[in-house]
Amino acid sequence: LLLLGFALFPRVTGPLQPLRLRMAPRLLAVCLAVAVDLGLSNRAIYLLPLALQQAIASTIPAVTMVIETVYRWRLKPLNVYLVVAALCAGAFLAHTGALPPLGPATVRRQLGEACMLMAVLAAGFKYVFAKASVDSYRSELGAAPLFLWIEVCVMTIMLPWAAFNGELVAILQGEYECGHSLFCAAFFSRRPHLSAGTRGGGGLCSAPPLRWADSDSSAKCW
Repeated sequence: LLLLGFALFPRVTGPLQPLRLRMAPRLLAVCLAVAVDLGLSNRAIYLLPLALQQAIASTIPAVTMVIETVYRWRLKPLNVYLVVAALCAGAFLAHTGALPPLGPATVRRQLGEACMLMAVLAAGFKYVFAKASVDSYRSELGAAPLFLWIEVCVMTIMLPWAAFNGELVAILQGEYECGHSLFCAAFFSRRPHLSAGTRGGGGLCSAPPLRWADSDSSAKCW
């Protein structure tokens, strides 16, 4: 779709600039964080109850704010931290209030919780590094080419991952109930409305840092 946009709306997207070698390390960090976030989030969706997975995911803005503070080595005003903390706490309590009795911890639930916690951490790094990349390279590449190169890099990580764990073959063969971490869990699990919505929300939330490249926070998409 992005390539089609470059072809149909060149005045909007700007010219497709090649990726410079010196940009690769930071963009690779963004792409690794995106791939880990998507993969482990979708694995957690498959393993955990909906309310529990969403409760853990609701902490992403707070984690992003902490990572950004450490990365920039600069504190924000206290009211910013209080507002983000209040938003995260409200979402967390709303989701945990809908939780059914979980019973004793199982290996499946513990694995899902570990996956989701790592996905939250990866999501925080993703937004911070994406914001830093936009700030550094937008004048050279443009927002749309930068977003395209990030998507290309992410797919070069996710496609081999899906091929290695069998998901790609399962999709091609129509075996949608594979229950792994990426594509099948994202679109074809027993909870497709949640999984597809999560992927769609992730896609929508990866774009705002491009719009808000001149703003001060990496967490504004939330």
